[in-house]
Amino acid sequence: METPTSSGPRTEPGFTPTRTDEPTTVTSQAELDAALADPDVTEVMIDSPRDVPLDIGATFNKKVTVRGFSRIGHVYGDAEIFEVSGRVYFMRVSGTPTFVNVDGYPVFKNVGDQAKFVNVGGSPLFVNVSGSPTFENLEDCPTFVNVSGDSLFEQVGAGVTIKKVSGNTVLRWVHKDAKLLDVGCDVTVEWAA
Repeated sequence: METPTSSGPRTEPGFTPTRTDEPTTVTSQAELDAALADPDVTEVMIDSPRDVPLDIGATFNKKVTVRGFSRIGHVYGDAEIFEVSGRVYFMRVSGTPTFVNVDGYPVFKNVGDQAKFVNVGGSPLFVNVSGSPTFENLEDCPTFVNVSGDSLFEQVGAGVTIKKVSGNTVLRWVHKDAKLLDVGCDVTVEWAA
């Protein structure tokens, strides 16, 4: 019997793969919906053309990645996006979705409700943030144009720029070199030691 190696698929007699470890790449809404509904698919990679906006709702515990120049019309409900990379454009984020890793140069036009961003790096642009989203770890050079509502920023790194922040937003562990340009009177800023 041949011993499986990490350089190729298992080939011993009697072995029948039940699923692939490669992500299923989708470029259209129909392909995305089919991949998310397929119980044998564990990873979905969205790499759609810029002129084909996709909506992402329930992700059914699948590892979903969005990359390239994809255009996402709406992320909603309890969707979980494991990774964002490239120059992805998000038109609207609402509900309670979670973004685990954000990198590259994505644009988030409108973020609201209780969206959660765990690790944000690269140079993403957040145009309008409202409601009560949470940003847990901001590094590199993310830029926020307008933040309002009850947003929570847990760790704000040196390269972060927030052009305007108002409402009851809380900024914790803010690095001394972070750029906070227009801070409203009800905003709480806790500087890192």
